[in-house]
Amino acid sequence: MNLQNNFTKPDPDLQEVLEKWDRKILPFLPGSLDGLARKTGAVQRKRGIRSASDLLKMLFLYACSSISFRILAAIP
Repeated sequence: MNLQNNFTKPDPDLQEVLEKWDRKILPFLPGSLDGLARKTGAVQRKRGIRSASDLLKMLFLYACSSISFRILAAIP
């Protein structure tokens, strides 16, 4: 996931937070998270979301920061 500052260049602070997520939180999530998300209906249409862990990452980022849904929607 690549968060961008002003939609032109990657923001190093946000990239560092996302890398910490991948190192410290992602290993504790179940391996069958994508199947569980589909089974429970948490992810019905993927669109730009590649995985259930990306969805969780975006939700935590939204809850813990001042990033708007508009900026989250612009994440490639």
